[in-house]
Amino acid sequence: MSEIMRTMKVLMPSTLFLFLMLCSITIFAQNSSLDKPDQEKILRMEAPQKEDTTTTDEATMSVDELMNSFKYDEPQIFLDDTATNPLTDTPPANDIASMTEPEKAVRTYTSEEIDRLIHPEKIINREQNFRNFLRNNKLIQPEMIPLKSFALNQIPSYNDDAYRLKLDILHSEIPLTYNESVKIFIDMYVNEKRDQVKRMLSRTELYFPACEAALDRYDLPMYLKYLPVILSALTPHAKSSSGSSGLWQLPYGTARLYGLESNDYIDERRDPMLSSEVAAKHLKNLWNKYQNWHLTIAAFCGGEGTVNKAIRQSGGQKDYWAVAEYLPEETQAYVPLFIAAVYTMIYYPDHNLHQYNAPYNFYLTDTTTITRGFDIQSVAKFVDMKAEELQFLNPAIKRDTIPPSKRGYPLVLPISKVGWAQSYERNLNAVNEETILDSNKKIPLPKDNAWAQPSNDYGVIPSSTSTNVYNKPKETRRSGKYVALTYALQPGDILGTIAQKFDCTIEDLRQWNNIEDESRMKIGQELIIMVPKEHEKLYKNIVIKAN
Repeated sequence: MSEIMRTMKVLMPSTLFLFLMLCSITIFAQNSSLDKPDQEKILRMEAPQKEDTTTTDEATMSVDELMNSFKYDEPQIFLDDTATNPLTDTPPANDIASMTEPEKAVRTYTSEEIDRLIHPEKIINREQNFRNFLRNNKLIQPEMIPLKSFALNQIPSYNDDAYRLKLDILHSEIPLTYNESVKIFIDMYVNEKRDQVKRMLSRTELYFPACEAALDRYDLPMYLKYLPVILSALTPHAKSSSGSSGLWQLPYGTARLYGLESNDYIDERRDPMLSSEVAAKHLKNLWNKYQNWHLTIAAFCGGEGTVNKAIRQSGGQKDYWAVAEYLPEETQAYVPLFIAAVYTMIYYPDHNLHQYNAPYNFYLTDTTTITRGFDIQSVAKFVDMKAEELQFLNPAIKRDTIPPSKRGYPLVLPISKVGWAQSYERNLNAVNEETILDSNKKIPLPKDNAWAQPSNDYGVIPSSTSTNVYNKPKETRRSGKYVALTYALQPGDILGTIAQKFDCTIEDLRQWNNIEDESRMKIGQELIIMVPKEHEKLYKNIVIKAN
């Protein structure tokens, strides 16, 4: 009995271990057989289902076949932080179930967004994409002018039908009539003035935005922005022989009528924004008067009086081409010149014309108001610019110095230089201003100054002791301080010009020669002129040259 008990003690651990192993294998087999259908069920629920197209074969696919059959239009990326990126990582097998849980948020990414994720170093031009969107979704598509390929120095030519067709397809409220006069000016622009047109094209980016904004405010046709092309070649400093100035060549009287100022330092007709505002307002008033765009353009360029006179001579005609023959030749050219400018500025690529690079862009400039007087050279040096560049951006400045003003002057600068200019003005304000002159100390006037001479109710009384040439005492020809010269009258001479030559007054000449009526003087008549003895040779020179 004792032997049996010892044998059981030895065998019991082995038997227990075998029994436990058998139970574990049985439980594991049952769990495996129960879990497999559930897993397949979950996968079938999460698989992308095509509406009304699922077949019996798809329902009975294996897990691997089913996963490989998934087809997406674009890769899908899960937004969960723990999810893997299917574009760069391969998920482990045990994570399949977690990727297919119904509550996971799913989003389809565009190819551009995927490109950003894979290649974050690429720079996406959002502004260009936005412009492309606008261009592709506009209600009315603009006429696209393709840039054609020509030889370097080739000058293309076209016939009348081509010119007429190109003008006809432009959407313009202003009639763009084609005729022989227009053809002559188109030929001038695209053949004879090619280099000038190229330079002018580069200035459109700087000045056209100001012109367009003003025209838009007064509801005027945008093609009127090409008027400065024919008037000033887009040069704000341009000035005509009649005194008109600026981009729009505004006459002095017209500019003053609309409130622009012109003085020794500033000519606001040269300011692109101010002059464009006045030009637009003037064009609006002319249109309300004539109700004809060609007559409006002619009146703006040549003057209302000229156009009104031509209308009267034509018997009251309101059509420009019926009135044109009564206009002066110079005024007749403005309308066909304008039509030719519109054609050239739009179709310049068809004539192998390319614009030069603009030195500045309207959108890259800003203004800062300077109330203190300043010198162009000093400001340019402080902001590290050439004085010529500063004057180019501020064409209204006529001189190198701008006086101080309470309103201040809006100085135009590149955006990057505005802060420098503001620092420059702060430095000016920080200068210690001290009194230069002592108010208790009298400062003598110059001896020959009029305010230093005694005066009566009629003016300054010449000093009897003064030896200044301009205030000579009334001495006779016998005086020892003066000598007499004989001067023969020349064509065009009047007492005023003679007095200026010999540094005397008209009254001196009348007294020395007993002249009562200047109109009776004749060419060749000799006049006696008293000149200082010490300057006798100088004045004799004048007499010799005149004779």
